[in-house]
Amino acid sequence: MPLESISHFDEKSGCVRSATPWGCWWQTISEVHIEVNVPKNTKSKDVSVVVKPKHIAVSVNKKTVFEVRSILIDWIMLFNHRS
Repeated sequence: MPLESISHFDEKSGCVRSATPWGCWWQTISEVHIEVNVPKNTKSKDVSVVVKPKHIAVSVNKKTVFEVRSILIDWIMLFNHRS
């Protein structure tokens, strides 16, 4: 079963931004959007972003802003494989 057939909540309710101490994030069924607040005059070389299928991490000036490893992704992939 494709993810799009599970729900169209984004079309019905719009994206709901979730504020965090480091910025904000929002998602649809197929996308995740992340905004990270960085200090003024931060250079791109001071920012590290790692995006993998089950892992997202952001650091600024070698300090981790946030890091997420998802077991939910495992469940979704298993569910889609069985359908």
